Amino acid sequence: MSIIDYSLVILFFIGLISMGFYFNKWVGGAEDHFLAGRQLPPFILAAVVAATNINLYNYVGYAGIAYKTGVSIVWQEWTGLMCMVTVGMFIHPLLWRLKISTVPEFLELRFNKPLRAVMGVFMILRGAFWMGVILYLSVTIAIGVTGIDNRELWVFIFSVITLFVIAFTAMGGAWSVAMTDVSQFMLLLLGTLIIIPIVMPSVGWVPGLRQVLAPETFNLMPQHGDYNWAFVLAIWLLGIQYCSTNNDLVVRALGASSPRTSAIGWVLSGAVMVPFAYLIVLPGLAATQILPGLTGPAVDSALPILLQKYMPTGLLGIVLCGFMASNMSTITGSLNANSVIAAKDLYQSLINKDATSRQLLVFARWATVVIGGMMIAFCYLVPRIGSAVEAYLTVVSMVDMPSFVIFIICGLFIRRVNSFGAVGGFACGIGAGAYCQIEHWAPLTGLPFADTTLISSAATLVAAVALSLVTKPAPAAKLERVHSAFRPSEQEATDDKFFHLWPVSPKGRFWMTVHLLGLALFFLGIGLGAFAVPHAGAVSAIGMIIFLIGAILRLLYD
Repeated sequence: MSIIDYSLVILFFIGLISMGFYFNKWVGGAEDHFLAGRQLPPFILAAVVAATNINLYNYVGYAGIAYKTGVSIVWQEWTGLMCMVTVGMFIHPLLWRLKISTVPEFLELRFNKPLRAVMGVFMILRGAFWMGVILYLSVTIAIGVTGIDNRELWVFIFSVITLFVIAFTAMGGAWSVAMTDVSQFMLLLLGTLIIIPIVMPSVGWVPGLRQVLAPETFNLMPQHGDYNWAFVLAIWLLGIQYCSTNNDLVVRALGASSPRTSAIGWVLSGAVMVPFAYLIVLPGLAATQILPGLTGPAVDSALPILLQKYMPTGLLGIVLCGFMASNMSTITGSLNANSVIAAKDLYQSLINKDATSRQLLVFARWATVVIGGMMIAFCYLVPRIGSAVEAYLTVVSMVDMPSFVIFIICGLFIRRVNSFGAVGGFACGIGAGAYCQIEHWAPLTGLPFADTTLISSAATLVAAVALSLVTKPAPAAKLERVHSAFRPSEQEATDDKFFHLWPVSPKGRFWMTVHLLGLALFFLGIGLGAFAVPHAGAVSAIGMIIFLIGAILRLLYD
């Protein structure tokens, strides 16, 4: 790196931090800090969600997996984008109408306060681990680009930078996160568009790679391997979970000005990022020819080394700013979301139920600092697990689907499940997932990750229902409060901004049907992949495109 590149990166961080502190003046109380006063418009919301969802985990991690196994890792992002659309149209409007501030708050509304507190602690720990993964990837790309192979030094440098990010997030809250995310999102897209035309010509673009790489490298829906059809099915399930119960993303939906605004923002965010998701994996394929022989965690270095090798002075600095922007947006969003959990689900719920807006604001700011310290600590743990993607998938396959089953499936759709069943089901699901991972037990598909996801989900659901059936039902008042969210709210009636989960107009219903047919075609492709049918991946990809078009046009007609 040259002095110009270093200067651009330094100026980027100075500008980011200054912007973050500037928006502190927009924070008038706890609601502004937590949810931007529930006033985010659709296009800002779309940029915020996209920036929170795309980071160095995607760029570095996906490139590393593509280097090892091929393009099918793209489905981790594509399914995630599809799930953003589904959850944005069907789940987030319900949560918005309940006027909650966090996902754990819903658990008290539906079940009880102890479950809310337990899940609040669990989600903070999980969020800190996720941010640790992101910080680790910042270190990885810095080592690869600069050639300075001193992990402890880079962890210290990024920890210092992160302290400033923690500070402006603590002061500016959701408004700082939202407004800095918009600028960071634009930098992220710019960085992507710079990388591809510089790196890919050296290997003859995709046609050149097809001539030298094995045909299965480009199989979007392979029958065998770690990222096969079963992986696509499992990661789709986890994508639904991630978008509907991950507090980092859910608070963005809750910050929208209306259910319709939330749905528009999430659908736009999912649709816009589909082509960029494919571009992300291409450098990993190019690296197989340029940097042969990388193994183990070293595959995460493929993209950083390519940048060092091919990026000219100045452009390298811009690309690094885009990458750092993607990381900082994820970290700031997660810090803000987890500080809301600490303030609302732990402090106000358990310690000071009559807390003033000022007290909540102060506690949230201190919680941001503590959670940031946990993130730095977890950064040291990631290399002990494996590559960044493997580390993340190891954790989520065990714990995330039990959370989703309790929060969404049981919480919203199975009225008979009570508090005892929810706690017992969650414990059984995590236990089953841990057993699958520890014993490498994969009796269904042969893929441990996929089987862990499916078995932990089934164990949670069966245990939650069974334990609920032998105990007293949940109070009718709790059930009615939750299920009132399926009807348009009084505020929607007052503002004349209705959003129906199933559209009432003929055109709306037509495009909703097209949307669902696209989803069916996507699943058909997965099924064809299980039997090694040619072009199964293309079938799923076409289904995804139809799915997205149907969703966009459905939002034009309610």
